[in-house]
Amino acid sequence: MFRGFVYTKIKGFISVKYSIVLTSLLFVLIHYPGWFIFAPHSLLNFLKDTLYIFLISCLWCWIYEKSKSLYPSILFHGLNKEI
Repeated sequence: MFRGFVYTKIKGFISVKYSIVLTSLLFVLIHYPGWFIFAPHSLLNFLKDTLYIFLISCLWCWIYEKSKSLYPSILFHGLNKEI
C-alpha cells in the first residue's frame, strides 16, 4: 500500500528523495499503535525500532523507484522477520 499508493501519490507533488522520506515517516507512524497495544517497548527499543523501520522503508521505496515494480518490496517485506 505504501509503495504502490502513498509513495506514488506523494511523488507527484515533491521530489523522489523527499517522497521517500515522507512515505517512510508515515510508514513508521502506522506501526506505533501496534507497538503501544501489543508490544510495549522501552524507550531505547522504541527508538531503535523506529530508526530500523524508517531505514528499511527508505530502502524499499528506493528499490521500488529503481525497479518500477512492487514485487521486490513485497518479497523483502515477507522475508523480513523484524517487521
